[in-house]
Amino acid sequence: MKVITYRVTLLEPTLVTELDGDPNSAVAFNFLPGGVLRGALIGKYIQHEKSNAPSFELTADNNKVRNLFFNSKTRYLNGYLWHQSPGRSLPVPLSWHQEKDEVVKQPEGRLADIHDLSSADSKELKQPQNIGHPFCLLGDDEAKMIKPLRHFAVHTSRTRRFGRAMPQNKISKEKDDTPGAVYRYESLAAEQTFAAAIICEDDSDADILYELLKEKNDVKEEAVLGGSRTGGYGRAEFHDAKIDNFEGWREYESVSAQSDDDETDSADGKDYDPCMLTVTLLSDALVRNENGQFVVDLDAIGSSIEARMTGVTLNPQIDKCFMRGRVIGGFNRKWGLPLPQTLAVQMGSVFVFSVANCDEEKIKTLEEKGVGERRAEGFGRVAIDWHKQPELNAETATPNKETSSQELEGGYKEMAQRMAARLLRKKLDEQVIEQSAMKAVKNLPFNSQISRLRDVIHTELMKAAPDLDQIEKYLKNIEERATTRKQFEKAQISNQSLLKFLRDALNATDEEKWKSLLDLQAPDASYRKKVGGVPPEISENLRKEYLLRYIDTVLARAAKQRRKGD
Repeated sequence: MKVITYRVTLLEPTLVTELDGDPNSAVAFNFLPGGVLRGALIGKYIQHEKSNAPSFELTADNNKVRNLFFNSKTRYLNGYLWHQSPGRSLPVPLSWHQEKDEVVKQPEGRLADIHDLSSADSKELKQPQNIGHPFCLLGDDEAKMIKPLRHFAVHTSRTRRFGRAMPQNKISKEKDDTPGAVYRYESLAAEQTFAAAIICEDDSDADILYELLKEKNDVKEEAVLGGSRTGGYGRAEFHDAKIDNFEGWREYESVSAQSDDDETDSADGKDYDPCMLTVTLLSDALVRNENGQFVVDLDAIGSSIEARMTGVTLNPQIDKCFMRGRVIGGFNRKWGLPLPQTLAVQMGSVFVFSVANCDEEKIKTLEEKGVGERRAEGFGRVAIDWHKQPELNAETATPNKETSSQELEGGYKEMAQRMAARLLRKKLDEQVIEQSAMKAVKNLPFNSQISRLRDVIHTELMKAAPDLDQIEKYLKNIEERATTRKQFEKAQISNQSLLKFLRDALNATDEEKWKSLLDLQAPDASYRKKVGGVPPEISENLRKEYLLRYIDTVLARAAKQRRKGD
């Protein structure tokens, strides 16, 4: 039995749609579903087989194909956000809560402590509040909370016959016209990395899948995930694939509250309470009741677990049950039809059972096989006694963003650089307008004086390399003329003289001062958007240009304000 671990980096926004939002929108999951990753590998497998046998067709009556993709002997786990340390994140347990009063008191950017209400030592909260993050990275006494970055886009649906959106009263159903509409896509943003795994009961199946995932000649395998593939969505690459024996691999690291009396398993440091088990769903679970219906029900979950752990009797602790449901859908690209919508127990649900006749082997079987149906698509993954600390420190983590290793060359790279430069200039123009509007101006000089100074600035802006010394020479000339100097000294911009404001701005050519002046201090440097992995260049001449544009905009607003005053 083997396990393949690998990572997926999104090269474009990816739309793996859940059933959420209004009819004119599509909202992506916070993760990459195992069924979507399986579909990508099915496509790669077909492509590989057709290169050897052009007449090859994927059929479910082929035992090899069934074992690879269509039964639970091979299980494709969901792709969850990956972080440099400690790695693959996992769903936040629904038993984790915060005290509402503590949340309100926290300064901006800080999180209140987490209280695990499934723990036997948890304290009672006056106003428990749910955690606002979908995934976590659990440590000894802390939890890093993490959520994926989103990409929002608004699209227009056109009426095909007219080539533009048309209202209902302008179309004809006999001609198969559809009315135009505006709809929104909320997708997973590009350049994020997700970690996933494949559990293979047959070693030969693992070898086949590993060949589909591993890099060949230092080139990463690419795939297209989710919907709207022809609209600039879904391109991704697989990388860092590793194959290993399943023994010794765990989907999660157990971090339990231990005491001197704990009996710890010497193999992996995992301790199990022989009388009490805490079961946490690491993915959505599809379970049926005795009537064969998919339900969100504690008894159905208990029966599903008992069916996997032969001979074990579970007694659920009702007050320690934290469960939610969600509707699961999907789309079959082979059929071109949506999948039936089914009710699932949501990932992160936590159940505490008192248990009899349980041993370590049965627990390992439960973790290995999972519970419920469609386990080949990553449903039904469970963790046993994963989190047992009654209280945790909480902090936020930012998703690791990676770019494609395939560098652009020649004209493509030059085009990407021009596009990145345009995006940068657009952002700088916005910041110049925004920051100049915040400057309060009083006791302005005559407009003729402002116009002469702006003429000097415009002369330098026409040059490829603006010379700030020319502006400085003009300011010295102003100081030599007593009447003009008094006007500029009397004028106030944000409680400093106009002359001092101008000199401070001209001296902000250093990158840090320049960013501070234009309020570009975002820690993630979001103003430097990359195109095709190519960042825009911020040269000294560019900084000088936008210093002059900033000064010119402030002066222009001042002159306009004086005209209104006159």
